Amino acid sequence: MWQSAASVVSLDPKAAKTSKFLPLEIFDDEERFETRSPEEWIALGQNKGLPGTPCVSRFHLVNGDIVWSPAYAVSYHPDEMTYKIVWQESGKTKFVKRYNT
Repeated sequence: MWQSAASVVSLDPKAAKTSKFLPLEIFDDEERFETRSPEEWIALGQNKGLPGTPCVSRFHLVNGDIVWSPAYAVSYHPDEMTYKIVWQESGKTKFVKRYNT
């Protein structure tokens, strides 16, 4: 069944006027489309002897460039709804949302 965007998405009117893009989370429906819990996603890599589940994330280089770099999702924090990732090359960490853009 087709639904209008207004019936599915609700944005703060102030944010809509000042934002240059919409966050991907408003288009996500975990209950309908997700096949695993966050903990199951983390366990996928750990069960294979890896530090976490392989992923990629944007990494900011010293020269200002941004590259997609291999990382591991090593834990999930339900209160913030974020994953802790560790970049494979540098070992640096970051907390990211489900859709890390």
